[in-house]
Amino acid sequence: MRNLTLAYIEKLLAKGLELSKDAPPRRPQPMPGKSWPTRVAWFIEVARGVQQPTGHLLFREHRRLSYIGKPNRYRALEAHKFLTQIPPGHYVMRMWQVEFDHGGLLAFRQMRIGQHENAKALDAFYAYHPHSPNPEVIGAFVRPLHLKYIGGMRLYSQKRKLASDAVEAYYEWYREHFKRRLRHPKSVPSALVAGEPMEPTQSAPEVNS
Repeated sequence: MRNLTLAYIEKLLAKGLELSKDAPPRRPQPMPGKSWPTRVAWFIEVARGVQQPTGHLLFREHRRLSYIGKPNRYRALEAHKFLTQIPPGHYVMRMWQVEFDHGGLLAFRQMRIGQHENAKALDAFYAYHPHSPNPEVIGAFVRPLHLKYIGGMRLYSQKRKLASDAVEAYYEWYREHFKRRLRHPKSVPSALVAGEPMEPTQSAPEVNS
């Protein structure tokens, strides 16, 4: 992908996500390299509302926070605090947050003042975040995550180690949703079979809240 700027991501966001039931689901297309397979971006704007004699609110003291790049827990915590610890009399004017890979958008959340929040995700998002029950971007990276390799697929896990049944469940979930098998080694590395099971994988619901 080229031109990874906030303006470019906003154009992708304006197109939305294709979630047609008749179209085959888009498979994950991780970013090149051996580190984080996805990228994130967000934009948040808040302002203070001043009541006018006419009864209307006049918005002043606009503050903005934005980020685009590799997932970063510090940045995610900063954005989460910016969104949730809004001073009295201030309002979120607009907000959007997206996660994407080499193939395009994976998930988004967006809202404008006076409108309901809208959130959607592709199945490919849950391939990267099998522990996430809902489309999240900022929220997905607030907790510490560990990069895992399963069948050549890079994904995020909230656990340091995965149980063998969790790994097998992921193989099966991936095959069922994308009609393609991941490389299945004859033996699972010990780093993946020790410890507690990974949370159950989920299909990709559409959320309109």
